[in-house]
Formats: sequence, C-alpha cells, structure tokens
Amino acid sequence: MADQTYKIAKAAELLDCHPIKVYRLIWSGRLGAIDLNNDGKPVKPGQKVKRPSWRVPQSAIDKLSAEVIAVPQPPHMRAVSRG
Repeated sequence: MADQTYKIAKAAELLDCHPIKVYRLIWSGRLGAIDLNNDGKPVKPGQKVKRPSWRVPQSAIDKLSAEVIAVPQPPHMRAVSRG
C-alpha cells in the first residue's frame, strides 16, 4: 500500500504549524517531501527546482512528530507549578 501524501497546507495543519514552517523543514532536510514537478524524485536539501509542487508523505510527518516529542524541553521552558 502506498504512503498517504499531503499538500503543504494539510501537512501544516497536521503538524500544527504555519505552511512556511513546512517549507523551511523541507528545505533544511528535516521533513522528507516529494516534488511532483521533479518527476516524483525526492529533492535534495538546497537543490533548485522550477515551481515545485510538494507532497509530504505521512511517514515523514510521523518521523518528524516522533523527533519533536522525543526532545526534552530545556529547564527554563518547563512548566513550573506555583502552589
């Protein structure tokens, strides 16, 4: 079965972020995506393409979500109970 793919807006909704953040994650290489205008081949970070049409696979969203959840928060960002 093929992996479900999403357009940028839907991927942003699933990741609970702005669509620009999704583009930045793709360009940095942290979020895997497929450029349909590049014959469906994955685009390498920093590679220039004309008018990309991105699709983000569900597996890439799951992988990024697991990464973010696994990273502990620094002490200054943790919730402090004020009893």
